Amino acid sequence: MSSRMSTLTDDKVVLRLTDRLDYSLGGINHRKLPASIPAGRGFRADSGIEVQFATLGTDVSGQGQTTAVRDLAVAIREQFPVPPAPRPFRVDALPKDLDLDAALALESAPTLVPLVAVTGIGGDDMELQTVDFATGGGTFVVAGPSRSGRSTMLAAMARSLLVGGTSLVVVAPRQGPVRDLAGLPGVRAVFTGDDVTVDELSPVLTPDGTPLVLVVDDGELLIDCSAARWLRDWGRAAVDNRQGLLLGGNTTGLAAGFGGWQVDAKKNRRGALLSPQDTLAGDLIGVRISRSSISSRIVPGSALVHLGTGIASTLQVPVVRATTRAGSAGVGAVLAG
Repeated sequence: MSSRMSTLTDDKVVLRLTDRLDYSLGGINHRKLPASIPAGRGFRADSGIEVQFATLGTDVSGQGQTTAVRDLAVAIREQFPVPPAPRPFRVDALPKDLDLDAALALESAPTLVPLVAVTGIGGDDMELQTVDFATGGGTFVVAGPSRSGRSTMLAAMARSLLVGGTSLVVVAPRQGPVRDLAGLPGVRAVFTGDDVTVDELSPVLTPDGTPLVLVVDDGELLIDCSAARWLRDWGRAAVDNRQGLLLGGNTTGLAAGFGGWQVDAKKNRRGALLSPQDTLAGDLIGVRISRSSISSRIVPGSALVHLGTGIASTLQVPVVRATTRAGSAGVGAVLAG
């Protein structure tokens, strides 16, 4: 009532306040108001004229009114079905816990095809969001601090690639859900050392027409690996060869340096940030992030995703489970860094 916006608003209605002295902010003399003010009763600022807003049902609490509106919406939707186009704009709540199998089973889930990976659930209607490695330079960066869930996001994206018929080559120097991809159909090789050589990568990454994505976790440990120069040349030709790079790692570590194969991955301006700690983290995925997006604490599974459009959106990353259902690549483990 005392903000700059309030001074620009001519018509204001003041509902029941906890502190009667606060009515003076609306130019209303609290001494002239009744002792008991029912729910929905308001007073026009300055004039003090009484107005009554309609309430739904008998429960006039905030929770009761919200429930009544939702019940009414369900009844109207069933009685008067409306096509999606003319419906009012809506914003659904992000799910707190959703595994990859459940995400792929959503009615809005698209049929996965080679080189397309699931990034998470989001958007106004909580739809399954994907990224296509056949476009945008063929790279996608997943960055975040320790325990933010970046390895889980990498694992979920990798398993969705397998569902769509994409082959994988995995490099995972540390133990985690990405290493659990070993042995799954479609995984050509899994390297677990903190260094990889051209002799190791060349046989499994040589183009043969098969859609393939190289998945690298803890990429900051491999920036200066023996195959660094070879990886740079491979990455620049990846899209033309129906191949792509899914690179994950620590935000600070991946941001280091001005050249190399990981810098080329960042140049494509596509990726996900988990629990960003400062605005500079946006440089990793090629987008400016606001201070309101900075996380003072680690929130596993919530990712800020940018696909090169200049606008980042918040998505909920599907967690991974140990079980496997028929026709899928299965999902593994818990949220971990």
